[in-house]
Formats: sequence, C-alpha cells, structure tokens
Amino acid sequence: MQKQIEKDILIFSNATGYGTDFSVDHGSVYASFKTSEDAAWYRSALEYFMNDAYKSDMPTRVNIYKLWKSNKKDVYAFDIVEYNLPASGGGDEIPHDVDVQLNLLGERERGK
Repeated sequence: MQKQIEKDILIFSNATGYGTDFSVDHGSVYASFKTSEDAAWYRSALEYFMNDAYKSDMPTRVNIYKLWKSNKKDVYAFDIVEYNLPASGGGDEIPHDVDVQLNLLGERERGK
C-alpha cells in the first residue's frame, strides 16, 4: 500500500473519533474500540472512504477481525482488500434478484 494512502487512512481514522491507537501495516488497519458497534461502524465507514476516495476498476472491501482485549478495549484488525465481481461469459454477473428488478423497472418505463 502506498505511503500516501496509509497517511490518508490514518487522518480519516483519527478524525472519526470512534477508535484509538490506529496503525496501518501491510494493507491492514489496527485499532482499539470500546464497543463492537463502534468497530462495526468504523468498518463500514472505512470501506466507504476507500471506495469514495480511491475510485478504481476494482471495488474495495474491508474485512474485520477481533484480535484481543487490552485495557478494557477490544483490538481489531481491518483488512482492506480489492475484489473482482464474479464474471460469467466474459462479463460481470448480476445477481438474479437484481436482474429481475432491473427487468421490472425497464418494463414499467415502457408502460408494461
């Protein structure tokens, strides 16, 4: 991970006010949180931040892992990973329920 991205993640993380002791190492963010709800919120906020700030062809996902408890706080690791959407037949595969919804919206626009 580039040093500038690591700096941006640390600035963002400290600005949230939800955790403490943030550090970035090899594409993972480590931090302490008072509650699991704070950690879950941070995971989704970090994922949104990465996808919004660093738009690329491959979206970013953030996995969360509880490591241990220290000083009445839970320590978590957040792995930042890029992932490809599943492909079939050379194109991106759309989940069935999304495909059905898109077809229904298209039919509604055509007055069916």
